[in-house]
Amino acid sequence: MAVEEESLPEANPDIDFDRLLDEFISSQLEEDKDPTPEQDCAPEATTEEEHRTAMSRLDELIGLDSVKSKTRSLYNISRFYRMRSAAGLSFRRPPLHALFLGAPGTGKTTVAKIMGQLLKEAGVLSKGHVVMRERSTIVGKYYGDEEKAVREAIEMSQGGILFIDEAYQLWREDDPKDPGRIALEAMMTALADPELRDWMVILAGYTVPTLKLLEANPGLASRIPPSNHYMFQDYNVEQLELIADKYLADNQYAISDEARVSLRRLLQHDYSCRDASFGNARHVMNLLETGILPAMAERVVGMASPQISDLKMITASDIPTPTIAQPRACRRLGFAV
Repeated sequence: MAVEEESLPEANPDIDFDRLLDEFISSQLEEDKDPTPEQDCAPEATTEEEHRTAMSRLDELIGLDSVKSKTRSLYNISRFYRMRSAAGLSFRRPPLHALFLGAPGTGKTTVAKIMGQLLKEAGVLSKGHVVMRERSTIVGKYYGDEEKAVREAIEMSQGGILFIDEAYQLWREDDPKDPGRIALEAMMTALADPELRDWMVILAGYTVPTLKLLEANPGLASRIPPSNHYMFQDYNVEQLELIADKYLADNQYAISDEARVSLRRLLQHDYSCRDASFGNARHVMNLLETGILPAMAERVVGMASPQISDLKMITASDIPTPTIAQPRACRRLGFAV
């Protein structure tokens, strides 16, 4: 069920939380850590094995069918033009700069990292790394800090991707003196520079305010065509349950049949009552780490001699009861009777 309206979040998502989030919404087995704004991905050589891993990671992500399809298409057209160039035929570089639109916890950072690896393999980017930025790491205390911060971020991202999370926060329509505008102007200058071709910028955030950012900046919109707008849809109940299963399996937990029924009921409730700030995979992780596992811990430490099976098995008593929301906040699931 689609969310009709989106509102701005009160605070930026926690970067460390996003790192943990990526580790379980992606189906890869090896450790996969996101960079913080101060500690970006270091460029690494991409072998054929790494390429296959990137493609398998893309295929194994839960949901995101339209995003997967667009990412594969970008990879294929990039390879195609590289083949034409090698054959001495005319070619053009496909437009790279993109919008990643959607709610928190839908895998935007994970896909950006996969895309960087694939575009390196396609010969479009020379390094394929990702540099993370957001308003708090761009807007400084002194006038001119923004232009310098953007310039440094672009320099660091050469050969890879500059990922700006919650990019709409750089544009405050009611404040013409907001320093975020300086950052956007610096960004547009870089996008117009024909010498800067070995990089990609991804502006990420909630759909409505991010699209308004482009509407307010025609120069920015002209360099990010609608074909490069990637829509990250909310996960449905079944996908949220798969994410929970992935987390539990990766962390050596099991869940009883009765507990699974209770968990599914809770996820159905939370999904039906979601609003624009619903955290998707982040919501599942928060539910597990701040609700279910602490309840399990209280139960197990009260046992006289807990066994290994007790340390692993989540029971129905560990699943919290759905919180009763205001009638207008909840959406019904299923069919009316």
